[in-house]
Amino acid sequence: MADPNAAARRARSWVLLDTEAYIGSCNNATVAMSSRRTAAAVEVSFSLADPPGVSRCSVQCTGMAPGTWVSHARVLSAEGGLLVLGVYFTSRTDPMLIGVPRGEFFVYRSGNKPSLRLLPEPYPLHFRANSVGILLLDGGDDEYLLVHPVEQLEPPRGGWYDLHVFSSRDNTWSVKVARVEWDDGEMNASKVMAVGDAGALAWIDLWQGILTCNPLDPEPVMRLIQLPEPSPGNMSMNEATGYDVVCPRPVDVTFVSRNEGGGVVVRLVEIESLELNRRGGDDTSNEEDCTYYNCSWTATVCERNVSSNEWWSVSFKVCSSDISVAADACLPRGLLLDQEDETGCDELNEQNWNKVLTVAPTLGLHDDGHLLYIMSKLRGEDPKAWVLAFNTKTKKLQALAQFSAQRMFYFIPSYLPLCFLQLC
Repeated sequence: MADPNAAARRARSWVLLDTEAYIGSCNNATVAMSSRRTAAAVEVSFSLADPPGVSRCSVQCTGMAPGTWVSHARVLSAEGGLLVLGVYFTSRTDPMLIGVPRGEFFVYRSGNKPSLRLLPEPYPLHFRANSVGILLLDGGDDEYLLVHPVEQLEPPRGGWYDLHVFSSRDNTWSVKVARVEWDDGEMNASKVMAVGDAGALAWIDLWQGILTCNPLDPEPVMRLIQLPEPSPGNMSMNEATGYDVVCPRPVDVTFVSRNEGGGVVVRLVEIESLELNRRGGDDTSNEEDCTYYNCSWTATVCERNVSSNEWWSVSFKVCSSDISVAADACLPRGLLLDQEDETGCDELNEQNWNKVLTVAPTLGLHDDGHLLYIMSKLRGEDPKAWVLAFNTKTKKLQALAQFSAQRMFYFIPSYLPLCFLQLC
């Protein structure tokens, strides 16, 4: 049996973080504080867990005016050891805060001495999650750009973006205009990240494609990287259930820098439902009484070079029927595991394994591309879910962890992978 504390003793380099912050304090070495414009103190802290466990962010404020409180807070973006957080205030007495929460935005830097920085106003229009990117500069985490694109919809500038750029060097916002080399539909990014060490950012729409841009260029251009066509199983599932509304395309994307001049590779994983079943309700014609689940699936990983026009190539595939439990895995029995067999190894509980809906793949960081994290739920409305860690090279289930899904909308995960520097 593996030691469940072994991973915790290793240096933690990245986590899966719940982006919906909790109100309170973790009271540990991750605490960082900053003042806000009303002179109240804002404190941000984290309760960290090794993947597949989900880490938590906590926010609390002190010294606020009577009748004012924090309505909610969330992580908008992350890169390296930096996070952008939005903290939203409301009030019964302040006319500026009644009815509509007002956001103030901060940059948290992890490390041995965590810090929290209040961003200056005015903020860009629609400054929100999945829109702002963090570009680290040569100075490391102390020097960075925040980039938030706003599409120009009015003629004659349609097909262009205003890039609202915050520079940590001079603590100011500026605007650059970027041309778009694509005009075939509206982009709705679900993730923003740096393109390896190429000095560019990527806004990722899981259906339309990836827009990349180097905001340091004198005349920035947003270029499209097309994604592979959705798998037939996912297309048929969306058509049958309407899950395209509550369950986004089960895809994740990350960027990997190759050594010795190999450039930057974009890596994509997609979970395809091979068999779709439903349960619940005697009247199977009533879709509202039914819950769908994919009792078998295939994970396909594709890659392509960012800077070339080459199409995607399949790196490997793994099918759910090929998954077994790793000998050194430390897993709770009763959910997906049976008792040990005659060889002393755990076996998957086929009855439960075939009744979970497996969605939301997440590619791990710093795992050489072999670890894949997948969310599973029994029903869309269930208040709990599990994150499962698979080694795609050995086809082994390495670990699983339960987390609260009460604040999650059906099958849209509320967590994202990010680095934490020098924190234990």
